[in-house]
Amino acid sequence: MDAYETSIYTAVLIASLLLGAIILFSGWAMVRVQKRYYTREQEHLLARIELLEEERLRIAEDLHDELGPMLGMSRLLLQKAERTPLVGQVEAAIETVANRLGGIARNLQPEQLLERGLDTALRHFFDLCREAHPMSFLLHYGIERELPPETSLQVYRMVQEVTHNAIKHSGGQQLEVCLQTAEGNLYLTCRDDGAGMGTGKGLGKRSLEHRAKLLGGQLRLQTTRGAGTTYQFILPL
Repeated sequence: MDAYETSIYTAVLIASLLLGAIILFSGWAMVRVQKRYYTREQEHLLARIELLEEERLRIAEDLHDELGPMLGMSRLLLQKAERTPLVGQVEAAIETVANRLGGIARNLQPEQLLERGLDTALRHFFDLCREAHPMSFLLHYGIERELPPETSLQVYRMVQEVTHNAIKHSGGQQLEVCLQTAEGNLYLTCRDDGAGMGTGKGLGKRSLEHRAKLLGGQLRLQTTRGAGTTYQFILPL
C-alpha cells in the first residue's frame, strides 16, 4: 500500500469513525430527549390528577361542612312542627337526601373506605349505584394481596369513571367488573352490554388513560356498536 492509498484509507477510516460517533451521539440525544419528555409528561399527568383529587376533596368538605349542618337544622325545625303526615314525609325526604349526600361525599373522598380495603370500597360504591340506577352491577374481586394506597385509589377512580360512562352512555342492563392478578400485573376488566361507543378520545377516555399511565400501565378498549364496551387495564404491581 503506497502513501496515497494509505492516506485514502486513513481518511475513510476517520470519516467512518466520525459518522459512527455522530450516529451514537444522535441516538443518545434522542433517548435523552424522549426520557425527558416522558418524565415531563408523567409530572404533568400527576399534577392534573393531584389537582382533580384536591378539587374532589374541597367539594366533599363543602358538602360536609355546609349542607350537612343545614340538613341537621331542618330536622330540628321539623321536630318542633305539628306532627302531620306531610311533616313525616318531609322528614323522610331529608333523611334520604342526607344519606345520599353522605354517599356522594365518601365517593369524592374514599380514603376512609379504602383503609378497609379496595374490595370493601368498591362493594360500597356499587351498593350506592344500585340504589340510584336499575342497572345490574357485578363485582368479581380476585386480588388476595394488599395493594399500595395510590394504586387502590386510582383503581377506585377508574371503576367510578367506567361506571359513570356505562350508566350515562351505554344504555345497557349490566356492568361486570373483574379484578385479578397474574404475572406481576393487576388486570381490571370492565364490561357492559350496552350500545357500544365511538373510538374517539373523549374526556372520560383520556382521563382513564392518564390514570393507567400514572401507574405505569395501559388501557385496552374494545367496543362495537350494539355489542357493548370492554375496558381492560393492565397495571404493573
